[in-house]
Amino acid sequence: MEKRQKIILLGFLFLLAAIILLCLRFFPRFEEKRSREEKNVINLRLWYPWENEGEAYKKSFLEAVEAYNSTHDEVQVWAEGTEMELYREKLPSAIASNDTPDIYFCFGDRYLQGAASSGKLLKMNEYLSEDIDSRLHEDAVRGLTYEGGIYGLGFSENIAVLFINMEMFESYGCRVPSDWDGLLEVCREFISRGITPFACSGDTDTGFRLYLESICIGAAGDDVCARVLQQEGTGEEIAAFADGVGKFCQLRDMGAFGDPWFPRSTQDVENDFYLSKIPMYLAKSDLAGNIMQENSPLYGKLSAVPFPGLQNAGQILGGISDAFAVNKAAAYPRETVQALEEILQNFAVRLYERGAGIPVWDTGRAQKPEEEIYWQIREIADTAETRMQYWEFYLDRRRAERFMKSSEELGGGSISPEQFIEELCTAG
Repeated sequence: MEKRQKIILLGFLFLLAAIILLCLRFFPRFEEKRSREEKNVINLRLWYPWENEGEAYKKSFLEAVEAYNSTHDEVQVWAEGTEMELYREKLPSAIASNDTPDIYFCFGDRYLQGAASSGKLLKMNEYLSEDIDSRLHEDAVRGLTYEGGIYGLGFSENIAVLFINMEMFESYGCRVPSDWDGLLEVCREFISRGITPFACSGDTDTGFRLYLESICIGAAGDDVCARVLQQEGTGEEIAAFADGVGKFCQLRDMGAFGDPWFPRSTQDVENDFYLSKIPMYLAKSDLAGNIMQENSPLYGKLSAVPFPGLQNAGQILGGISDAFAVNKAAAYPRETVQALEEILQNFAVRLYERGAGIPVWDTGRAQKPEEEIYWQIREIADTAETRMQYWEFYLDRRRAERFMKSSEELGGGSISPEQFIEELCTAG
């Protein structure tokens, strides 16, 4: 028995020695290879502002990032998400303190131009691919340039559309409104039945603003609204703008948005809209991507139409307002811009296939959305004669913040229409 134990022990020691020799032989090579790979890999940090797990935007974006990482060993992108309203708060201070990552989501037009003028963004022109013009629509960089430099890349266009719950309209014998009088009639009908006509929250970030902007454009025209917002409007133009503000307040006072003294969160009103408790919702067109999912309780129930008053004038609110920028301090500018190009084109294709975006990149052989609501949105966009950017992007950051706050106060009834106009349009 003792001899057998010695044999087993010797065998174990021999096996252990063999394992150690193998480790000594291959471990240095493994460490050398790993060190070489880690040294050659470019790791890029990226911020994005979508944190709702069920949203088409977050799904599509993370899929695009993952697809890029899986096909590029030499460059890897590490994406970090933040909820949109929190992102709005942290972005200005991060830019000011040079605390942004290599790539980050940045709002377009005046917002991006302000960041570019501060010298914090990379001018991408010399780093873009040679075939970029054939892959990216010309309009996609119009609001993303500053003094001839391209400082951002968009991925999709979205516009404000009125989503109509056709099932509710048919149940209550209502007609889809095409003008102001028809809209008032529909609102009165639903209110008489104890139903709030419009989904509208009291949140500063996503509350009354789309309604207010759409009504003012319908009343005064986008060119007049632009001059008034630039504080260049004549007395007659300001009066036309004021008529739009008054119409918004008319809807507010009749209860079309719910009780202004007890505003609800975006999540609460959208839940009621999804559960067919509210018949209308003026929202950005990317909402369709969530609605088109077959597990959505609104699947197949909605139509998308222009907000009454805008259809006949050929005007729409919206455009290419969202973009990604590159930090001027990025250590590898060419690789960073090339990675951003590829991710955004893939992102745009995925949004298009889900019906969540009007692509500004070449979609190649992407699968076309089949749902009718997407093509209703495309028709509104394609037949529009003019576009006016969402006002938060049309205005510079300081005045945009004032506008968001004052529109919340106007929607809640804590300031008068005259005070709102004075604050936004005539203040120095």
